[in-house]
Amino acid sequence: MAAGKYENLSWDDFLRSKMEAKKTTMEDMNEWMEECTKLQKRYKHAQSIKENRPTSITYWPDSHQIKEEKYEDLDGNLHNTRGPAYIKYYQHSGKPEIVKYYENGKLHRVGKPAVIEYYDDITNKIRLEKYYEKGYLYCSEGGKVIRKYDDEGRIEEEVIHNDEGHVVTISYNYNDPDMSTYFLTDYKYGGKMEYYFVKKILRKKLKYKFERVY
Repeated sequence: MAAGKYENLSWDDFLRSKMEAKKTTMEDMNEWMEECTKLQKRYKHAQSIKENRPTSITYWPDSHQIKEEKYEDLDGNLHNTRGPAYIKYYQHSGKPEIVKYYENGKLHRVGKPAVIEYYDDITNKIRLEKYYEKGYLYCSEGGKVIRKYDDEGRIEEEVIHNDEGHVVTISYNYNDPDMSTYFLTDYKYGGKMEYYFVKKILRKKLKYKFERVY
């Protein structure tokens, strides 16, 4: 259900419509109060959506430090087209630990990571990125779907999908580049074949084809 149905209504409008019903019995009054409570929560939820504020906030125990923020639509699905829909924070530093982008309850962000995890340190550098579109592990711009970083910000491992049915996992060794590993899973013909190489890796930029370099 869209937020537009509620965004121009005030809480008084809700009450006025219910007062006109002229409830008389105690049972009717209890039912009316319960319904009003639900409507009030839904109205506040709709206002949060309109103003791009979190619809749900939880805190770390015995603390005023925020633990999680969620942005949801009126049906309770994680959804935010203006930023992340889920944020989890580290308890002591208060910096983001996990950030996720959702649309209509599915991980989704075109051309950019939909899941980002951070190191818990002063720099708060990125530790992991995952690319999703419409709930699927996929990136329409470049083929990369997962990237892991070391604490110096260098790519430690990346997983790449290409249009030829290959899933390529590369682990980088910065101390000895010749020992970087290259693992390929080939689904091209409906089966599954796996290849594992250790030596230098050459990546051709156009279609992310890979070769061994001797």
